Amino acid sequence: MHKLRQLICAMLVLALTAVLCACGKKIPQDDADPMWADIQQNGVLRVGVYTGYGALCRRTSASAAQSSQSGESTDSSASAESDGGEYEGYDIDLMRQIAQRLGLKLQFVDVSASGASAQELMNAKTIDCAIGGIEYTAGLERIFLLTEPYLTDCGVFVLSESSGAKNLADLNGLRLAQVRYSTLEAELAQSPLLSSAFSERISVETEASALEAVATDRADVAFVMQTDAANAIAEGGAFRILQSDTGEVETLGVCSYVIELPLGSSTLKKRMDEAYATMQRDKIVTQLQQKWFGTDYVPAVSSK
Repeated sequence: MHKLRQLICAMLVLALTAVLCACGKKIPQDDADPMWADIQQNGVLRVGVYTGYGALCRRTSASAAQSSQSGESTDSSASAESDGGEYEGYDIDLMRQIAQRLGLKLQFVDVSASGASAQELMNAKTIDCAIGGIEYTAGLERIFLLTEPYLTDCGVFVLSESSGAKNLADLNGLRLAQVRYSTLEAELAQSPLLSSAFSERISVETEASALEAVATDRADVAFVMQTDAANAIAEGGAFRILQSDTGEVETLGVCSYVIELPLGSSTLKKRMDEAYATMQRDKIVTQLQQKWFGTDYVPAVSSK
């Protein structure tokens, strides 16, 4: 009887120990993510920016930045600019809105001018994420954690307002300006109808340069992203986008833009996706699109 009592007591002790151990374990929560904890503690979201993407992400001149900073107020999402000029564009406004919803300030880092890749800057803990015309690819998911797409885009043909071209057939024999080594260049090369349609191809570095070639009569048509074309027209450029006989924009290729995050930063991704969802709900996304691309802009269908 005494041994039985000892056995029962021992079993009770073991059971109580197991319960206490279970209670002592912390249930994993997304807020336990150390990267997110560091961002919250510092109160700053450090964003790597790929500049030179026209309406999506660009930098003003240093002199323009200095003159505009004197009258600019700061808030919870104020950004840290440098002597390279202020950042502006759809992607920049998007990040300011996201940071505001996360209660964080912004610090921009120019990836294009840094001499390092976004992955290297993330590994060095210099940036927390990267944005700036980043097109989704399946291969990108092996290197980064990606947010849900925040914008879709496609290639369009831009002519001067005075051009007589009315449809795709009218592009035959015209001089084309396009961005070298771009996804659009690859799309055009694979088009049975358009791959050999042009009398001359002028390769340039940016969509802005392609549009400038049309404006200065060095080219008859520019093949650029719809966002850049819409922004140029919204800002008063004497251009028009080629449409079909039924009035629909002639497009070639489609892509989705995403934000790059370090692998494992699931909480930051979750918070960003949630912030973007509230922007859609509050019609902020529509307002930003109208600001940068004009009221007639219609985003392409996602290719992801």
